Amino acid sequence: MRRKQLDALRLKIEAKLNDMDNRDKQAAIASAEAAAKGYGFTLNELVGQPKKKRKDAGKPTSPKYKHPDNPAVTWSGRGRKPAWIKEGLESGKSLEEYLIR
Repeated sequence: MRRKQLDALRLKIEAKLNDMDNRDKQAAIASAEAAAKGYGFTLNELVGQPKKKRKDAGKPTSPKYKHPDNPAVTWSGRGRKPAWIKEGLESGKSLEEYLIR
């Protein structure tokens, strides 16, 4: 077989496997719902509702700290500390000295 034929075959196999996984998941859910119903519950009552994503997830936040020499360089306080914050803390400064007031 040539590469193109093998790639096409791989895509078909992956699609079939995905279909099988989806059918198996649906069967498992139906079985779990039937078992829960046998005890007088719904599946959601037993496992709970999926958590909803926060509305502000992924949105940029306001800066909370600024660079002492260059106020255009800021940090929100989330994620990794920037190098200038790390250096300042190592030299004995506190985070409060960098706060934007």
